[in-house]
Amino acid sequence: MRRTSTGVLGVAALALLGQVCLGASITDYCVFAGTQVNFGDNITVNGLVGGNDRLGVGGGTTSTLGFEGGGYFNSGNNVSTPLDVVANGDVDLGGGGGFRNVYSGGYVRTGNNVTITGEIIATDWVQLGGGVVVQGDITAGNPAPSGRALDTGNNCDMQANVKADGDVDMGGGTVIQGNLQLSGSVLGSGSVTGTTTVVPTFNVTPPAFTSVAIPGASPVTPSTLPADDVTTSTTAGSPLAPGAYRNVNLPNNQSLHLVGGTYEFHNFVTGGGLDLFLDLTGGPITVLVENNLNIGNSMVVWVWDAVGGAYVDYATFLADPTLRAMAADVFFEAQNAFAVGGSAQWIGTAFGPAANVSFGNNAQITGAVYSGTTVGMGGGSVLNCEAPNRFGASGSPPGAVPEPATVVLLGAAGALALWRRRRRQAAA
Repeated sequence: MRRTSTGVLGVAALALLGQVCLGASITDYCVFAGTQVNFGDNITVNGLVGGNDRLGVGGGTTSTLGFEGGGYFNSGNNVSTPLDVVANGDVDLGGGGGFRNVYSGGYVRTGNNVTITGEIIATDWVQLGGGVVVQGDITAGNPAPSGRALDTGNNCDMQANVKADGDVDMGGGTVIQGNLQLSGSVLGSGSVTGTTTVVPTFNVTPPAFTSVAIPGASPVTPSTLPADDVTTSTTAGSPLAPGAYRNVNLPNNQSLHLVGGTYEFHNFVTGGGLDLFLDLTGGPITVLVENNLNIGNSMVVWVWDAVGGAYVDYATFLADPTLRAMAADVFFEAQNAFAVGGSAQWIGTAFGPAANVSFGNNAQITGAVYSGTTVGMGGGSVLNCEAPNRFGASGSPPGAVPEPATVVLLGAAGALALWRRRRRQAAA
């Protein structure tokens, strides 16, 4: 379903979709943060990135399903997605990137040589760097203090219609191939191929993001006995049994074998070089940490392959769809801090209901990363989305008390489901 940028004329038709979030629950996302997402450079996300507030994305980052947030969105150079950027705040796009639609509850400002294959709708002004190509319509609302609602650099190619609530200032060699409607004056040396019409001032309401509920913390009751600390490596023949322990405290280059069941800890701390073995033949693996989870650099993950009768490495796991689906049944939650070092492999969901969740550089992740506060991701990381089964249809873990959520109308939910299905098809 293509939405045209008809400004106030199209707002009524878009009102239903424009007032609901694009991801209906947290499990629609590969990465989601309650307050802030901070990405380093050159991160690849095979899934959707979202947050209830600010999204900051380093240069060279890609997302197959787009970026959606409740606040400010800013990106470095050469960030791209075949789908949309949706932000309730201002949008700053670095140079050289590529996007489909850009929807902003504030202004939209781009660097040079950005390509937008769809439309731009902004509540406030739009400023395009030089050499920008916009294939769809542009609707720009409240003008900047200069009076300009649309301000472009040189040699921009706007291939459809423009509607601007203020002046339009075009650099040399810039062209609007469609029609121009504006409530101010045409400035600069650019040209308009179609008609130019002065219209009364108007308001712009772009499609918007509505906050997603962060699931509440899971009940956890670890042991308080020093005898229940885990301080030495386990083996395949003698894995750590599910149950309540006090702390995991492993030095560098140790092994930890987990099997199907629920583990409860106060702290979960390991040095670098951990070998983590996961055997899900007995069911999902759930690790609940009452306080801090801190894993050192260069963790390696192994998954039991019941067909082959052996543990397989991360590359083998990732290449096998049956094994990869097991990531939905691995769930780690920490309630105070959740930190994984650089060059780590990770399988499953990393969740901090009220904790920052961070991964160092060059992480290899298959699963999901969720935080009620901030998600930090080091540069060069690759994330492959496998949403957790633990949250289920309710969006909360069993026994948890969910955080207050914005109520979404049932009629809107039906429209949203159809839109999301078509968005995913468009990305295929």
